[in-house]
Amino acid sequence: MQQELENLCRRCGSCCYEKFILDGGLVLITDVPCRHLNLDDNKCNIYENRMEGNERCLSIKAAKEAGILPADCPYVAGDPEYKPAIFLKDHPEYYEMLREELDELYFNDA
Repeated sequence: MQQELENLCRRCGSCCYEKFILDGGLVLITDVPCRHLNLDDNKCNIYENRMEGNERCLSIKAAKEAGILPADCPYVAGDPEYKPAIFLKDHPEYYEMLREELDELYFNDA
């Protein structure tokens, strides 16, 4: 079962970027990658031990429940009950509200 789920992954890396969860449950995906994400191939450098090596890493089930996956992710695509995360770059209206938090992500080792 786990391998079947893994095979759905497109290796887009969207789930491996820092996120903000706003009041009301809206999830914003930033353009700040996890320090373990290889940006050349969008693969995790510590994949086999990712849950131990990164406290923010979630299982597929937990990621779906938390709503951190974008609408086009194969794990949630077509699920009418899923409320997808959105990309911050597509919604500049949130930048001012998140300025301090974004500065921390950009200028600290996340």
